[in-house]
Amino acid sequence: MKCLLRLQWINKNTIVVSRYNEDPFWVLTDPDFESFSKITYNKGQPLELTPENPPGPFSGPVTVKNLPNVGREGHTYLHHIVENYDHLAPVTVFLPASANCSELRNFRAHEIVQRVKDTGSSVFLCRTLDRTVQEYFADFEINTWVGLNKDNASTAQSTTDQSHIARPFNKWYTHFFDGINICEVSFNGIFAVSREHILQHSKEYYEALLFALSHSSNPEDGHYLERSWVAVFHPLPKECLIPYEYTDIVVPEQWKWILVYSKEKHNKLISFFEWLLQMVKNLIVLRVLALILVVPLYYILIWYREKMEPLPAKEEM
Repeated sequence: MKCLLRLQWINKNTIVVSRYNEDPFWVLTDPDFESFSKITYNKGQPLELTPENPPGPFSGPVTVKNLPNVGREGHTYLHHIVENYDHLAPVTVFLPASANCSELRNFRAHEIVQRVKDTGSSVFLCRTLDRTVQEYFADFEINTWVGLNKDNASTAQSTTDQSHIARPFNKWYTHFFDGINICEVSFNGIFAVSREHILQHSKEYYEALLFALSHSSNPEDGHYLERSWVAVFHPLPKECLIPYEYTDIVVPEQWKWILVYSKEKHNKLISFFEWLLQMVKNLIVLRVLALILVVPLYYILIWYREKMEPLPAKEEM
């Protein structure tokens, strides 16, 4: 009987959910995901499944497993691959439970699941860069990071522990993926990979990546890995890499119309917002802006103040 259940599980596509303290029940109860078995890896507060929790029936088989809080979602995904290497599902969809905190991420999760149903293969919704990922993010390092999900904000580690392997990104990428030249990047840890494409690489290959993420709850390696998922499973057929421009810039609700979902390869509006966001994050650019704008403004204000001050009264003779 156990062997039969195992066989049914292996032959069923799976959704792997990486959870800290977010609400994962949007995945577990969504009827669109009914044909998938679901495994939630919990790294935060205890997750109890009762008739009242979640508020609705599960859509397909559900399993909850606890893991130590290390390595971000990348550690969760690699742990699943290593532990299930010999009995992987035909296709595994990987999702962070926090994907529901953004309409854009939630949309991508549903889009990927639907494409898995249609194709039965790997799906990456990718931004295609104008140069290789290694060149584009060559000098990328990260020291602080705050997630979007409010359930994690108060307890998640905001400082980033430097990579024990190498930094910046260029050196880290060379260590693991030297010679792999890709121009596609898939952000936020939302993608699907087939058993066939996972098994192109050895179990030891995934164990080495897993080890790099196992020393901290917020390792720099996790942010490097987020930019490298297409390289991790290289080579992937072109039809599995879907050109898809997107952004997760947080704006007031009344501005949401600006952030239109786009499946076009080039979307100048979205590219502009991403460029603007990158400028804000770049301290060097901020310093330049301070010199160009703030300093001249300071002297203009001084000049204006002196102009407006009344002249001292002349002394009577």
